Amino acid sequence: MSTVIRPEADRAPRRGAVTLTESIDIECDEQFLPHRVIWKERRHLVVEAPVRWYQRRSWWVEEPRAERGRPGLVAHEMWRLQVQPEATSRTEVPEVQTIDVSRHLASGRWRLVRVH
Repeated sequence: MSTVIRPEADRAPRRGAVTLTESIDIECDEQFLPHRVIWKERRHLVVEAPVRWYQRRSWWVEEPRAERGRPGLVAHEMWRLQVQPEATSRTEVPEVQTIDVSRHLASGRWRLVRVH
């Protein structure tokens, strides 16, 4: 598992990327790596090694008061996943998509943040 803190300049949305936020279900393997995504009522497989990094957040803007030691206060855990819908027929060759997701450390919930 690779953990990377990305520089500020690398976080700018790429041309053609769609930035959003919606709830998404992610199943992790025994090493806690995402391996299956349920998105748009369809199951997707993670087809390449997931990449994890932490992205700083402006907690002082979002939170009126900060609890000492609260997980996820300063940084969001972000993942870039290459996913492919599970085929519904033998002739179907689903397209691979790259998505960015975040995991809320306190609740364990996942959010879809960007579709590339």
